[in-house]
Amino acid sequence: MSSLRRSIPPAPLDRPRPPPRDAAYRAALEETTRARVPLDWARTQTNLATALQTLGARESGTVRLEEAVAAYRAALEERTRARVPLDWARTQTNLGGALTMRSVPRGPP
Repeated sequence: MSSLRRSIPPAPLDRPRPPPRDAAYRAALEETTRARVPLDWARTQTNLATALQTLGARESGTVRLEEAVAAYRAALEERTRARVPLDWARTQTNLGGALTMRSVPRGPP
């Protein structure tokens, strides 16, 4: 096993980073419209919100967290309690997490 480790070169530290996930979800929202497929649109909004929340947790400001809150709230317009109760509950929980993160004091934006 140790000979295998010696034969694999280390990954370069300067390799390009993949594009942020939020960009991919924003692009998907251009195709997955609310009018055509409302529940798919809501799922994509939730995925966007989760990506923004993850990015926002790593940053000193709250801009991304504000965007995450807005995206979760948009998703809840279609993910209603009556229509999809489990998705509604999950999205409400995620929204609560984003609101909590947003309320924690942070550094300058």
